[in-house]
Amino acid sequence: MKPVIGGQAVIEGVMIRSGDYYITSVRKPDGTITYLEKKIENSEFIKKIKKILFIGGIYFLYETFKIGIETLNYSAEASSQENEKITKKEMIISFSIAFILAIGIFVILPYYLTDLLKLRSSFVFNLVDGIIKIVFLTLYIFAISLFKDVRRVFEYHGAEHKVVNTYERERKLDLDNIKSSSTLHLRCGTNFLFLVMAVSIIFFMMIPSSLPTITKIILRIILIPLIASASFEIIRLFNKFPNNIFLKILVSPGLLLQYITTKQPDEMQIEVALHSLNRVLMLIENK
Repeated sequence: MKPVIGGQAVIEGVMIRSGDYYITSVRKPDGTITYLEKKIENSEFIKKIKKILFIGGIYFLYETFKIGIETLNYSAEASSQENEKITKKEMIISFSIAFILAIGIFVILPYYLTDLLKLRSSFVFNLVDGIIKIVFLTLYIFAISLFKDVRRVFEYHGAEHKVVNTYERERKLDLDNIKSSSTLHLRCGTNFLFLVMAVSIIFFMMIPSSLPTITKIILRIILIPLIASASFEIIRLFNKFPNNIFLKILVSPGLLLQYITTKQPDEMQIEVALHSLNRVLMLIENK
């Protein structure tokens, strides 16, 4: 069975992960490629936790978030001409601000906008609330895509998808095959974000409408880890059922969003993504 390959775009680079191994390759200002090679060391207890439905998903999301911060930090330093260091304090402050803004924009604001409509049906209320969140997500992604630096990351995102798609379709990993591969992928983080918005509609329906507004908002925030875990488990189903029609229909809006979050990469960006993939495959073969 072929190993499952995933990854993410970073600043001037691509991180590729398979199992406990991940490689972050970055194009330096002088044109050379540098990389960070890591292996995740988990205890037997953690390995058992990761196999538990939903609980394992929450831990995996935490692990993914931790790796994401590490790789973004590494890429920022490696791609900087001044070789600037980002301190841990600066990272914590940045992500704390981003988290608070995300709660405000994607949880609190949609609720109050929906509440203005005075909808009596809990189903209709949460459906409208979910639609507003998806619209906000789409507008946010589109807005940031207009920035030059973000567009560069989206190009590396496209390079990541292209090399993974080429590998998964068992095509030779050469430039022509990679360039002809799609920039869209079913297990993409963009699909995950869409699913979080969609799945939240179902979870929020379980909150009694008779509760005070502040209590309902607090419960919505508390439910976020469980919603994220459920969305992750849906994404993970593609590992077992890659051609399932129902799953493809479910994430089809997320695929449409990938037309914004992925852009066509150039050959140098593809080279960086391929470097990460080849290094990971080499580690897997030699373990």
